[in-house]
Amino acid sequence: MDENEKFCGAGKTAFFIPQFIFKASCKKHDDYYSRGGGLIEKIKADTFFYAYMLEDISKGGFKFFKKYFYFFMASLYFIVVSILGWTVFKWN
Repeated sequence: MDENEKFCGAGKTAFFIPQFIFKASCKKHDDYYSRGGGLIEKIKADTFFYAYMLEDISKGGFKFFKKYFYFFMASLYFIVVSILGWTVFKWN
């Protein structure tokens, strides 16, 4: 990943995990956020983000404990962006 290229929204997070495991999911989520819209679009963006992260985990071929750790992190990250994402979502 290019150092000038930002994924996962506002930049570095306390979780760091999504920066390298969920890179594609974060890029899609950032695209939804930059398109913006109303409340329904934000809810869709966050829900799709969670679904994409779960897909990344299932396709990753991770061992049992790592898979459930990533599931926990994806769920936690989904909750955080659902609550705090309103500050960076492009409201139209």
